[in-house]
Amino acid sequence: MSSSQSEESVSEKEGHILRLPVEIIENIFLRLDADFLMWSVRCVCKRFCSILTDEVFWKMHYIKRRKAVTNRNYKNPYPILEKYGLYNKSWKSGLDIQWRDLAVHFTTDVKKWAFTKRLSTRKLTVPHAASVDAVCILKGAEHCISGGRDRLLAVWDIKTCKNVTCYEKAHSGWIWDIDAYDNDHFFSCGWDSNVVQWSLRSTDVQPIEIYRCENPAMTIACKQGLVAAGLLDVPRILLIDPRIQVIDFKSKVQAHRGAITDICIYENTLLSVSEDKTMAIYDLRMKKTIRENIMIAVDESFPRSIGVKHNLVYVGDTRGNIHVFDSNDNFNRVQVVQLGLDCKQITAVVPRLGSLIVGSTDKTVRLLVPSKPHFTYREYRFGGEVTSMDCKQNVIAVGATDHSVTLLKGVPETCYLADNIEL
Repeated sequence: MSSSQSEESVSEKEGHILRLPVEIIENIFLRLDADFLMWSVRCVCKRFCSILTDEVFWKMHYIKRRKAVTNRNYKNPYPILEKYGLYNKSWKSGLDIQWRDLAVHFTTDVKKWAFTKRLSTRKLTVPHAASVDAVCILKGAEHCISGGRDRLLAVWDIKTCKNVTCYEKAHSGWIWDIDAYDNDHFFSCGWDSNVVQWSLRSTDVQPIEIYRCENPAMTIACKQGLVAAGLLDVPRILLIDPRIQVIDFKSKVQAHRGAITDICIYENTLLSVSEDKTMAIYDLRMKKTIRENIMIAVDESFPRSIGVKHNLVYVGDTRGNIHVFDSNDNFNRVQVVQLGLDCKQITAVVPRLGSLIVGSTDKTVRLLVPSKPHFTYREYRFGGEVTSMDCKQNVIAVGATDHSVTLLKGVPETCYLADNIEL
């Protein structure tokens, strides 16, 4: 008997759910979690699958769940998403965000981070003896690398929350940033004007190559075959090819007049922010700057951190503001999110589809709903100022000035199907 025939025979039975009108079924579905609907209910039968392909239903689901979390009614709470066709009659793909994806990601993020019973928090201090200014979770989310002003690199096992190994005197100056492009290799930079490539094998970490820069390197970003290092005294960005272990001094980026505070690689572009209060965009294929002097602030503040997600660029400044730019609209400003007077420097911005994770020097990490006005649905407090942050899969790593690394571990997505929460 085919699946369609079995559905018809079952639906003939009196009182079966498939005999209910679609409006009642949708009303039932609105009371279930988006991830459960997506990965379980949708696979039950063709009728359920057909109902759950309707973007209008997912829009209703997201708005209802978001209101349940925020407990607020906004006249127009989704100005960022309007630019991606979510209010159009025809639902698009590609660069456009779908309500289904938004609902699923929002639900899973709230489950991961908003409920204390679901969260495992571990504060790690030894072997660090000074401020931890850099943390990086490797791609597989099995290890976390941390470095700080004690010039020491520490490797942490995320599963056991224990220190696996450490490398003393990894730099002769403060370690300012760490980034990685796979599970076995990562890069670090610091005040000693060096960018060091490291190899992580089992419980051993060893330097592979040391690249001597012109000045202290404040920030780095990398992808397969490319490492970019932003300098302090000389406002330049050096490009390194780790495959041939050479710094390409001919292609160095000179688009700023002040120290480079943060950089980010997104697809084939390099985005940078500086103490000169501007953002610049560098095309890695054409090897030239395509946009510069994008003004972030006009007062005494300057951009401090940058993050990119779904063609939206988030820039955090030293006054507790997050500036949002649209890369599909020539990097024009979409909006400014003001986190309030209590929030100081935005030292880390990690954008996700369902939420925005922000770390600042007021000793907090905030999880925001991407709306206007914004809503903070979870806030974590730490013993020191948040200096750096990284998030991959179900783990958030936070470095702080109290020489600690804090690992926030949420429940894996595989556990959501059997555990439904009423918001």
